[in-house]
Amino acid sequence: MSESYELHVKVAGVTFEGRQAVLAWMDGYRDWFETWGAIHLLPEPTNEYDPNAIQVLAVCAGGTQQCGYVPRDKTKAVHELLQVGAVEVRVLKLDTFEEWGDDGQRDVWYLRIAIRPVK
Repeated sequence: MSESYELHVKVAGVTFEGRQAVLAWMDGYRDWFETWGAIHLLPEPTNEYDPNAIQVLAVCAGGTQQCGYVPRDKTKAVHELLQVGAVEVRVLKLDTFEEWGDDGQRDVWYLRIAIRPVK
């Protein structure tokens, strides 16, 4: 796999278990996350829904906060990158979009990340 290879991923599961609050918090430190890329990936083989699941975690002063998951259709490629060695994860886009539901309009946070091998 080429060292110039970079996988772009829209993080899944960002609307569950309080993760919208984590992304809103990250927005307050946007420059720090975009500059230092304090995002980690953690395989979760005990996940009851998908043993290939990979958590996407934001690093903060108190430890880590889960942002979501690598989408299921990308986990094989990410596992291959993780097996080769260290990876760098950086924020490509952290933003909101308007969503309409039964209770009206709301803003929903989303996160796109880039994952690439490190020398």
